[in-house]
Amino acid sequence: DNSLLKRSLLFDEKPSHQRPRESMKMKDSPPLSRPLWGLCLLVAACSSPSDEDSALTPKFGSETIGGDRPARVIVPAGYDGITPTPLLFLLHGYTANAALQDAYFRLSVRADEDGFLLVLPDGTLDSTGTTFWNSYTASSETVDDVGYLIGLLDEMEETWQVDSSRVYFLGHSNGGYMSYRMACEHAERITGILNFAGLSPYLIEDNCQPTEPVSILHAHGETDERVPYESVDGWPGAQEVAELWVDRNGCDSDAGTVGEPIDLVDFPEGNETSVQNWTSGCLNDSRVSLWTIESTGHTPYFNDNWSRSVVAWLLEHSK
Repeated sequence: DNSLLKRSLLFDEKPSHQRPRESMKMKDSPPLSRPLWGLCLLVAACSSPSDEDSALTPKFGSETIGGDRPARVIVPAGYDGITPTPLLFLLHGYTANAALQDAYFRLSVRADEDGFLLVLPDGTLDSTGTTFWNSYTASSETVDDVGYLIGLLDEMEETWQVDSSRVYFLGHSNGGYMSYRMACEHAERITGILNFAGLSPYLIEDNCQPTEPVSILHAHGETDERVPYESVDGWPGAQEVAELWVDRNGCDSDAGTVGEPIDLVDFPEGNETSVQNWTSGCLNDSRVSLWTIESTGHTPYFNDNWSRSVVAWLLEHSK
């Protein structure tokens, strides 16, 4: 029962925070040269530059990566080992795990249709024995999750045919914070992120210095009590965090637009999610979007349009 599964999720946030080949014609040439022409044509046909993919070595890696800290790899049915394929990482929320988060976001069921590789990693246990991502830059925890996740990306690019211009991180709550940290520290490797119900992991925002633009989709429940939508005690809320990335991506902050509302959750009914977009002036065709989900909290009952819309938004962007 999917509804029971959703109720079982406890995503509590930690406190505080082809040059076309020219036509090769048989011109009037001495008869003895024609076999040579034929040979040339044969060689050209066998090494045609019209299909760059034919020069790639097929890659079929393991469906478990990460060594002592394993992560599952979901492979789309159409994967051929030759065609560069988009790559998504899904980061779970605090107290949860990769399997539960995938059951909630339903990303793996979209892999075949949308043609992406998906990595499902788990965090570690914090000092209280709870699964987490060490997202906070001021944390007393010592695990290097940034290094771990970049290591997984390195392994995926080495062993699978990854399209390195289309790498995305998606996170919920604590996983959302971690996605923002990855965007700040490894912008050259990451095309875009989805942060749902997480905020910024930085006490000092100037410490986030991305070397390249990263497309940002921030989605947040308007009545989230665990990670509030609004700014609290000086901590930037969802709107403020989105605007920080508008500035980081070089977008025109005064040229934000309102998109058509969309339906992402079972309750409330209708198109409950308002959309703000910033695209004007953004460097490298990046984009920032803020989806505000009306009358919902930290773990809303997403409908099938959620995963479809999120994945479509991300896959529109490449470096």
